[in-house]
Parts: sequence; structure tokens; C-alpha cells
Amino acid sequence: MIEATILNITAIQQFLRKSLYMQSCDNLAFLTIHFNKPKKDVYKAKENARSIYSRMLNQLQGKYWYKHPLPSVTIIEHGKTNVYHVHSVFNLCEHTLPKLDVALSNTCYRYPYLYLTYDMQYTNYSNMHNFSPVMNHLLVRKVFNEDVLNYVTKEYNLKSSKIDFGNLWTSETMFNSL
Repeated sequence: MIEATILNITAIQQFLRKSLYMQSCDNLAFLTIHFNKPKKDVYKAKENARSIYSRMLNQLQGKYWYKHPLPSVTIIEHGKTNVYHVHSVFNLCEHTLPKLDVALSNTCYRYPYLYLTYDMQYTNYSNMHNFSPVMNHLLVRKVFNEDVLNYVTKEYNLKSSKIDFGNLWTSETMFNSL
């Protein structure tokens, strides 16, 4: 049983490294979207996140961002409050966190119908536990590789012999129909 769990953890972490194109010098950002209106299904949450991220990437990467979107992994959780929320990890590659901040500011300004507010002040996850989101609140923080791998790994039942990636999308599967 323990050996199967270790193999599953290794398989998930290898999948994540490959999906994010993780190398020794990574530039990862962790984004969380809290939806104000409860989402009844995971695909509705995915579509809302996709529309927010597509506008953000357009601001960050330019007009033809969809040809090579930033490598990302998105996980949609059904939290303790019975409201779907989205966690994403983006490998910013040559972009920086201040550039992402400018892209998010431009996204909020240019697309007011998204009702998107965001906050980059949280430096660790423990500060967010008492947070009450309003209308599509997006939290951004810089992360280290092991933070990301451990956080994503907790989403899966490691005692199961089969790992289901039904709630996990890479950048290729998230934006494949754009």
C-alpha cells in the first residue's frame, strides 16, 4: 500500500513537471480564483477561469498568445464551502511577477464585465484562510517548486490504484478550443 502511494506521488509530480516545463530555474506563479456566485458544475468553473485567463494572457503575451500560451496546470476544487474555486500554476518563463501584475491591472481595467479584483499581497497561503471573496477575486503569489507539487498532490486519493485527472487541466487542454 505504501509503495503504491509513493508511485502515485511520483507519477503526479512527473506529470506536473512535464506539463509546466519545469527546469532548474523556474518562474512559477500560483493563482487562485474564488467565484462569488456558486458554480454548480466543474465545467462552468473551467469556462469562467478560461475567460479570465485568456484575457490576462492576451495582456501579458500579446495578440497571438493562444499560439503558445504560458505553460500552466489548473485544478478546480469543490471546497469546504461547497463552492467551486480554481487554483492555477503558471510558469511565467521569461515574464516576471511585476509584468503579471501589470497584465492583471490592464485586464481589470479593460474588461470590467469580468468583475475581476485581484490581490498580490499574500506571501503565504496561511494568510488567505479568513478571506471572504467578492466577485471573482483572484489571488496571486510567487511559489517554490515543492509548494506547487505538494499542493497539487494533496488533491488526489493516493490510496487508489488509479489516479483520475478529471479536475486537472494543462494549458493545452484548457485553451484547446480557442
